[in-house]
Amino acid sequence: RNGPEVPALGLGTMGLSAYYGAIDDDETRFKFLDRAYELGATFWDTADVYGDSEELIGKWFKRTGKREEIFLVTKFGNRVPKEAMASGKAVDAMKARTIDSTPEYCLEACELSLKKLGVDYIDLYYAHRIDGVTPIEKTMEALVKLKEAGKIKHIGLSEPSAATIRLLTLRRKLAVIAKHKSQPQQQRSRPSSNHSGGTTPTITNTPPKH
Repeated sequence: RNGPEVPALGLGTMGLSAYYGAIDDDETRFKFLDRAYELGATFWDTADVYGDSEELIGKWFKRTGKREEIFLVTKFGNRVPKEAMASGKAVDAMKARTIDSTPEYCLEACELSLKKLGVDYIDLYYAHRIDGVTPIEKTMEALVKLKEAGKIKHIGLSEPSAATIRLLTLRRKLAVIAKHKSQPQQQRSRPSSNHSGGTTPTITNTPPKH
């Protein structure tokens, strides 16, 4: 409620750079980003495992000078070999990926994303997945460290369990943004005001089909 206002519809950039077949050239993809901007879709979601998406967005910022007009989101936590991303098939990436939410990797991945994007800060930085081994409090400590350093503005978790959100809200007293799927066949236990003891901002990454 006290955070920034963003458009109701955001732009997911995974398909621009990986997993869904042949990738268009930069000029074609720049036109796509231009059009999204023109239509007011200025909430841009990428990740360090979306092919060259971060680099592409960084080039667009340099080309247009519109960094401050975009609410920039990226993520860490999935490690996917380059050859799996280059295959053009999401299934290959899922088979090859490993999950790493250690604080060391969080800090390392953020620095690399900042470099690829060519920016000084990220508006919203997600833990893309939680590895189930690293205590979530340790991951959050690294994210808070990045926020205090001014490298990220907001902290997010992608597809967290209700228990995780409740733990962070009640113990850490942190307002995190949770990202979840809304397709009925993909729904999992997800946070709500009843689960977390407060109102947790949420973002849908797979809206219902019509």
